[in-house]
Amino acid sequence: MRRLQLVLMSNADKMNDNCELLVVIAGVGVYLMEQYQLLLLRHRLRRRGRGRGRRRWWVRPVNQLRAELGFHHNLLRETAMGDHEEFFANVRMWPEQFNWLLQQVGPSLEKHSIREPLSPRHRLGLALNDGGVWKSSELGQALDHGEFELPPPTPLPENAVPFPYYFVADEAFPLKTFIMRPYPKKNQERLTPEHRIFNYRLSRAR
Repeated sequence: MRRLQLVLMSNADKMNDNCELLVVIAGVGVYLMEQYQLLLLRHRLRRRGRGRGRRRWWVRPVNQLRAELGFHHNLLRETAMGDHEEFFANVRMWPEQFNWLLQQVGPSLEKHSIREPLSPRHRLGLALNDGGVWKSSELGQALDHGEFELPPPTPLPENAVPFPYYFVADEAFPLKTFIMRPYPKKNQERLTPEHRIFNYRLSRAR
């Protein structure tokens, strides 16, 4: 009986020693993790601080004159007043359509800053003028990846053949199974009469 008690006491001592060892190891692990996180934070702060010199200007002088001499400011204003075809070529819509869209999204494009921000009209014009906006947009990516379901093909009037749905676009957009764009104008001499008629009707639909 006494031997059994000694064995149990010996095992209990070993268990206590093991528990103390585990506690020590866990404490060392926590300490090392904290030190690693501190080193990582210092490294990130150093990287952020590199190459950051004192700014020479609050706003660059050339940008201070953009309202009077800026290309987009003058282009949108001048073409909207007279050259509607040039206006359409830059933003892919007529001035009336542009103004309607500006009324819808203008409040969301308002930006408040200490420095004079771009006006909603200017920001909308820049967005519409950039052909890469579609590719980087959520809608464009969803369509490319097949995550946006278009309506199933539907027969046209007086025709039993199912016809798929398309987005009608101009030359700035790529040709996709869901985008219908015109034949390129740079190859005008190669366009057949059928191609020209197609471009004309697609432009009218757009």
